[in-house]
Amino acid sequence: MPRFIILSVFLLACGGDSEDSAAEEGPATEACEHFAEGPAEAVTAAATEAEAPSVTFAHTRIDVALVDFEGGQGGYVKYEADEAADFLFFLGAADLPFEVVGGAFESSADVSECAEVAVALTAELEVGPVVLKIGPTSATQVQLVVEEAAGDDHDHAHE
Repeated sequence: MPRFIILSVFLLACGGDSEDSAAEEGPATEACEHFAEGPAEAVTAAATEAEAPSVTFAHTRIDVALVDFEGGQGGYVKYEADEAADFLFFLGAADLPFEVVGGAFESSADVSECAEVAVALTAELEVGPVVLKIGPTSATQVQLVVEEAAGDDHDHAHE
């Protein structure tokens, strides 16, 4: 019986440490994890704003297949903010044309936490949908992770 109690105390102590570590990670580290490990959702961009599919997937890498667009590859997707806040759009390519239709990104920063993520673009979003324009580019697919900039709304488990 004493071995069981010691083992239980040890496991509880270790479990608490991993939760503390996960809560302390920043949005860039979070994006790196999702780029490398998923989960992932596949979406095909639309040729028009009106047909833009949703890329609103929390804590998920979105693999966006691009369509013929303005002499290259690209298209439109839609993200829906559930609260007014700054959001970070993490991309695997730094030179990818990527913009908020009818708006602008406030800042752009290189990401050094991992090789999979090249850049983080920050946009202040109001509650509701925003259309994003990707391209034109020579790429046929792009990867995207969206995280709230505050990063304290961390409601999922890490392994």
